[in-house]
Amino acid sequence: MPGIIRLFLVFVLLFTVVTAASPYFERGVDLKEPSTPFGRTEQLAYEGEYSKALLRGVDIAELRFAAELKGGEAESPAIISYKSEVVSKGLLLKLFGVSFRQLLETKVDAFSNSLLADNKLDEQGKRKRASETVVDPEKKTLTWTERNPNDPQASPRVVTIPVPGSVQNIASAIYYIRTQDLQPGCTFEIKVAESGRLVNVPVRVFERKRMKTVVGNVQTVRVEPGLFGESGLIRGKGAISIWFTDDKRHVPVRAHIKNDLGSVDIKLKSRSSPDNPPKIENQ
Repeated sequence: MPGIIRLFLVFVLLFTVVTAASPYFERGVDLKEPSTPFGRTEQLAYEGEYSKALLRGVDIAELRFAAELKGGEAESPAIISYKSEVVSKGLLLKLFGVSFRQLLETKVDAFSNSLLADNKLDEQGKRKRASETVVDPEKKTLTWTERNPNDPQASPRVVTIPVPGSVQNIASAIYYIRTQDLQPGCTFEIKVAESGRLVNVPVRVFERKRMKTVVGNVQTVRVEPGLFGESGLIRGKGAISIWFTDDKRHVPVRAHIKNDLGSVDIKLKSRSSPDNPPKIENQ
């Protein structure tokens, strides 16, 4: 059962997100007014199912994400705020008494698409860890600090690294992908900071596929972020695919993670955004 938790936390690392977002700049849009794939706000809810051997489609967690474009007035810098929460449910709680919860709050600059700061709380049973990331654009450094809330007297773990140019965390990276022109065959890289490390994550875009989803019967495009590998964010072998709607919003409607611990399927259960309808027109 610990393997299920580790595998699902791989998804948390990848998808924690889907909360945060980088701005989407359309042609002809005045750069004084940043826009995003979701308008001013967006809320997404997902469910995760675990499978291995005889276990099939076991409901183990739910994920809730919110994104909001803030500021942009004369004396208020435009930022995008992302909030995400992942909690265990179903089999993990009923049969094994295993629980986990992760909260992540992220802020990015709405014009540079770059991470400004994040705060994360990770709870696995009685174990708790709180961390903070702060980027100093002038010094071009990133400082990551981790504390143990169960032992406030313990010295924090602090790591400072240079960050030349724009950087993302795993949440803002997902929304950065949403801003790209996701044409099958294209590739690009994202610099991602996680736990005081800076990793170049390759991203490849694959085939289109029509899917029945909560936002309609839509055309999607499959994307593979290269997170696994000895020099990757996640050490070891594995594969992750994310299906985005094939329109300018690029809503993540499904994800699949597979490695030797089993597989996790993530499906979008609901989406709301006051700026655009929850349904997406057939393409």
